[in-house]
Order: sequence, then C-alpha cells, then structure tokens
Amino acid sequence: VQMNLTNGGAAFYAGIDCGDGLSASRCSISGANGPNGYAVSAGDRSLMESSSIFNCNAGVAIGSYATVRNCTVKNCSGGYGVSAGSTSILRNNLVDGCKDGMDFRGPCEVSQNTCQDSTGNGFNISGNYSRIEDNQAVGNAFFGFICQGLTTNNVIVRNVARGNSSGNFVINATDALGAIINTSGTIT
Repeated sequence: VQMNLTNGGAAFYAGIDCGDGLSASRCSISGANGPNGYAVSAGDRSLMESSSIFNCNAGVAIGSYATVRNCTVKNCSGGYGVSAGSTSILRNNLVDGCKDGMDFRGPCEVSQNTCQDSTGNGFNISGNYSRIEDNQAVGNAFFGFICQGLTTNNVIVRNVARGNSSGNFVINATDALGAIINTSGTIT
C-alpha cells in the first residue's frame, strides 16, 4: 500500500486510523500533516511492520500488546516517531528527524532501534519493567535515553548513545543501567 497525502494532507488526522487488531505491512505513507495527527493510529494487539513513513506530523501511535518492527519513520516534526502502549515490542526501527524518537510504557521490549537527529529526546521511557537493549541514540537535541517520571525496574543494557546535546542518558536510580563506556574507553 502506498499513500501520498500531500495534496490536502493537512486535513487528515491519520493515514491509517484503526481500532484494535490492525495488521499492516509494506506500507508507504507521506504527507499526513493534520494537527495532532499520526501517519498510523491503531489500537491494542496491532502490528505495523516493514513500512516507511515520511514527512507526516507524527509517525506511529499504537496501543498495548502491539508490535512495530522493521519500519522507517523520517521527518515527522510534530510528534513521536513511534509511541506504544504497555506490553509492546518495538524492534529494528529507524526514527530519524522527528520531534521525539520513541515513547513507550512498560513492560515493553525495545531492541535494535535507532533514534537520531530528533529535535527532542531519542528514547522516552515512560513506564516500568521494560527491557531496553541494543539500541542507538545519536545526535538528538535533548537526551538519548531518558526515564520520564518515577519509573522503576527497567533494564537498560548494551545501548549506544552519543552526540545527544543535553546528555546521553538520564536514568532513575530504581532502574538498572548496565555497562557504561565513558569517553576515555573505560568500562564501569
């Protein structure tokens, strides 16, 4: 499926708007620029995979027990590249040049994603009990990885964060952060 909403796209709330159980793959969506709108808005138990989203207000907003994998979200300057509810899987996605990279509530599995060049944070960790592993946050205007609020029991390991303007990470003491390599190359 290819959707180009450039002509009149400002009026669209979403390129794909669905309740629970969306299953979409190999989609290309551009120009969904409605205020507060997303290229994809879907409910619980949804799947978004192998798709490209460009030049929309925001990328993918998906409910709980959902999966977003193998997607590219680029230049969505009004919101998150990917926002997911609890107990979701976010794997192998590229979010580039959006307002913020990814936001998720726990417990979620967030692995092998790259969030780069956002005008906000790369990864917003908003819930508890998530595993955030093997991700990359590069060149974001604020933080690479940030725990929002009183999060607890998240495990954050094997990630790379560099060149994030406000700092590479802000993690709560009640979350677990593993192996930090500082600029001199020392593992602590």
